[in-house]
Amino acid sequence: MAIPARPLVAQLGQFVADLRFETLPPAVVDKAKAVVNHAVTVAMAGFGTERAAAARQAVVSQEGLGT
Repeated sequence: MAIPARPLVAQLGQFVADLRFETLPPAVVDKAKAVVNHAVTVAMAGFGTERAAAARQAVVSQEGLGT
């Protein structure tokens, strides 16, 4: 099996960099909107939970934020 001239990650990066919203199929745009909407909805629903507060505190501590 031949090794590609460029690493897969470079090929993927180039593919993503070359994407244009105007050329995406409508079904892809609709799915992307639905996925983002779901992620935001789940984040909003869980924001006030004890686990979410613990996760935020862990990130603040780990990243040295808020100091």
